[in-house]
Amino acid sequence: MVHVFIVDPENCPPDYYYKLRDRLSQIPDLTYYVFTTGVAGDETELAHTAETIFEGEQLRLYSCGNITTARNIIDGIHDLSHIELAIVPQTYIGYLSPFGEMEQFANIENLIEGKIVHTDYIKTNHGLSLNSVAFGIEAYMYKTHDSIASLKLFGRFVPWIMSNIHSMVTSPNHTYSIEVDDKSMTRKTTSIILGNVPGTTRFLRWSDNQDITDGVGTYAFMYRAGFFSRFLYYFRKMRAIPMDESDDRFFAVGQTVTLKVKDINLKPVLCSLDGKLVSASEWKISVVKQGIRLVVPKEASL
Repeated sequence: MVHVFIVDPENCPPDYYYKLRDRLSQIPDLTYYVFTTGVAGDETELAHTAETIFEGEQLRLYSCGNITTARNIIDGIHDLSHIELAIVPQTYIGYLSPFGEMEQFANIENLIEGKIVHTDYIKTNHGLSLNSVAFGIEAYMYKTHDSIASLKLFGRFVPWIMSNIHSMVTSPNHTYSIEVDDKSMTRKTTSIILGNVPGTTRFLRWSDNQDITDGVGTYAFMYRAGFFSRFLYYFRKMRAIPMDESDDRFFAVGQTVTLKVKDINLKPVLCSLDGKLVSASEWKISVVKQGIRLVVPKEASL
């Protein structure tokens, strides 16, 4: 087996690359290559190149970074059935949470000796994602974060806190035409999410479903008019404070295999594919059952 490590230096400690190479050099009989990215999105081209060079070989790709890093790697693969994906998280990644703590996945030796679980991913007509497809506040949060990422010099979470606040103020409410499976509707929303793991952060969850092998995703539609109502909503969600969500004009949640979203005026709307931002007027989204060969640590709970 060939082990290819793709390191995203924007989301790894400064000395991570050198420490990783040192650890790998001490593992006997391991065929490995380590690459670092230069600019955002390089992971896609590196993954495609590795697939081409090692065609016919059993290939395992290691994503060292965040969920966007892993998403970009998978997006570069032509045939997912011949690739194993291992994620070495440098931050919390919800996609891994059903199988244990992040520390287990950060242990390189455990991943090299790990086992394969066939997990779902989300396919759209504009790219794919592992964790979630999100419109509205979440997409605007990533857009703002990209423009102020240099502020991480003052603390890792400073850009994210500022991005959340800014998106709550500036994110517009769109009126969408939506199809959930075979049901059509028109609704005004602040946020639309379809996810394998029903949450966008460690603390924010839309449901308790954690199964990323069942071929269905959890959707959530949320509408809040202004900043204070949005802030209160997210604060209560993060604190797990019970809310009255019986009125589906303001909140709706459920499970689906397919989702179609478009602006009623066919204007482009911003979407986050695990942090990869794409703007388009019409979206066709579906959950692909067990299409990823995910590597989990040997002691992971299944």
